[in-house]
Amino acid sequence: LRDTYAFKGDYDNTLVFSKKCIENWMEEFKDNPSQKYLIYRNHYPYQIKAGDISGALSSLDSIQKSLELDGSKIALGDLYMDRARIYSGIGNWQEAVMNYHVADSLFLKSTNIAAVIERQKQLIPLYASALYQNNEYEKSGEQFNRNLELVESCYGTKSMEYSQALCYLANIEGYLDQLDDGAKHYIDSWQIARDITMQDLQMLPSNARGKYWQDINSIMWNMVPYALAAKYRENEFLLSAYEALVFSKGLLLAVEKTTGDKVQSLGNKTLIADFMAVANLRNNIERQRSIGNGAEIMRLYAKMDSLDRILNVNMTTHGISPSIQSVSASAIISSLDKSEAVIDFADFIKKDGTHIYVAFVVKPGIKHPRLIKVFEQSWLDSLLADNNGKYSDLYNDYNYRAMYYIIWKPLMKELKGVRTIY
Repeated sequence: LRDTYAFKGDYDNTLVFSKKCIENWMEEFKDNPSQKYLIYRNHYPYQIKAGDISGALSSLDSIQKSLELDGSKIALGDLYMDRARIYSGIGNWQEAVMNYHVADSLFLKSTNIAAVIERQKQLIPLYASALYQNNEYEKSGEQFNRNLELVESCYGTKSMEYSQALCYLANIEGYLDQLDDGAKHYIDSWQIARDITMQDLQMLPSNARGKYWQDINSIMWNMVPYALAAKYRENEFLLSAYEALVFSKGLLLAVEKTTGDKVQSLGNKTLIADFMAVANLRNNIERQRSIGNGAEIMRLYAKMDSLDRILNVNMTTHGISPSIQSVSASAIISSLDKSEAVIDFADFIKKDGTHIYVAFVVKPGIKHPRLIKVFEQSWLDSLLADNNGKYSDLYNDYNYRAMYYIIWKPLMKELKGVRTIY
């Protein structure tokens, strides 16, 4: 009954029957302290879902009574990790750090090397992130360096895991004022991720490509604020950050377009029909997502996933693979006439929650793109609030001056002599 109510999302009744389970279990194992409190393992996740955080922490305290008698360093370390995750979830970073530290110490005392390594893969980046959130940047940097070494030993230096570990380290190096090291690690992270993406996307069905796009984006979203905070004006880092942005923006679209063009040119009616069917299912999924129809999304996704895998095999059989290119900033610059410019917008959210929009401006005759902070989301939100949330009203005769000051005025210094903007 507990699990049935949990499946339905009725957590009030879930907890009612979970407590009944606890009563029965505690009676059954009343003379076995090492087992007596383990039933709370099944209870505290539901307390978290029901919003009873203090109850969940109390349940972990109960589990600890049994685990301390059991003597397993791994099991006890797992408990401290769970406690740390709960504290992280409510933003109590000091408690999270303390519990991650204890978990780490317990794992290191275990003689089960394989289990220790598996736990460290999870724990170290979480521990480092908690230290970062707690403003303990030097200690966070030590843990991110440790994470990089572990990832290298487990996955090698040509892996997405290594790319992500470099990205984490680069970010904290910025806070430690180790700007050159951070910039180098960001560039390395981006180049590794780009090369793996260009290779792997040619072998994946289209619905599996989004994960790679997300990996590229996570790097790009970190490079942009890093460049702003470091006050970089013209250097190779800005070049890489811009190329990462362009690659990210065009990635999935370019893959779908080149694949579609190749399917059409082959003239195989079955392949064309299957390709169009997958595209239509994807569009239908987006329509259902816009109205919040979860059940229909799951049904359509299962259908699309099945058809997409078959399509991918058939395309491979016919020698069709997507063409993926990394567009260089120099190629974009050289394609422009002297009165033209390209503006690429990007955004990121700062540690304090402020949502920032920036723009890369590319013009002929420059070696590196210019990066300019444009506006904060709150400025746009304020203007929207005055217009009942209607985006269309932002462009009427009353608001156009405000929109100019929010979006265009910060860019005008870089747009002198420009007549055409892309």
